[in-house]
Amino acid sequence: MSPEARADFDEDEVAPWEQSGPRLTFRQAATIQPTKPEWHWERWQPRAALSLLVSRQGFGKTTFATYVVGNLTTGRCFPDDPTVRDPVTCAILSLEEPSDRLVARLHATGADVTRVLIVGDVEDLDDEGRPFRRPWRLPQDCAVLERLLGDQGIGFLVVDGLGYSVTGDSHNYGAVGQALSALAAVAERSACGILGLTHPPKGAADPVTAAIGS
Repeated sequence: MSPEARADFDEDEVAPWEQSGPRLTFRQAATIQPTKPEWHWERWQPRAALSLLVSRQGFGKTTFATYVVGNLTTGRCFPDDPTVRDPVTCAILSLEEPSDRLVARLHATGADVTRVLIVGDVEDLDDEGRPFRRPWRLPQDCAVLERLLGDQGIGFLVVDGLGYSVTGDSHNYGAVGQALSALAAVAERSACGILGLTHPPKGAADPVTAAIGS
């Protein structure tokens, strides 16, 4: 705090520089190096970020996602983006569709399936130390996901059925926000583009603005 501000401070109040407890950290904007976004698909699919794709059931979310994977694994150009990029290792974590059907979709897009990992359940230990498998969950399994992304060099991940992965009440703003923030942080740290697929609630009038849950 400047000397001028201290001079104007009421002596009967507790001075901010004498207060204890939590404080917000900050950085001056001039000290932060700005960066440009990087893209898997210019203006549509960013790298190192979480994106959401919302549409009704049966409208082609998974078909579209496997099309993106097909282009990324082969280095093919996207519509309206002539940029030639190196092939990318991709992964699909689906809570809705069996793996054999996903692979059939990949073959239909001409994907290089040697560059695609189909992610399964989480291997865990119960309270008595016995191994078991369970579905992947947000936000508690972000560390497990981040380790896989790093170990396998995955540059793009599709999470099909993202809403089903959130632990707790999906209509709770805090719970959903915490889960998505944690997943977005994984995308940033691992430099992996993550595309989450979800759908609007039944009866919703506008799938563009209304995703299921909070």
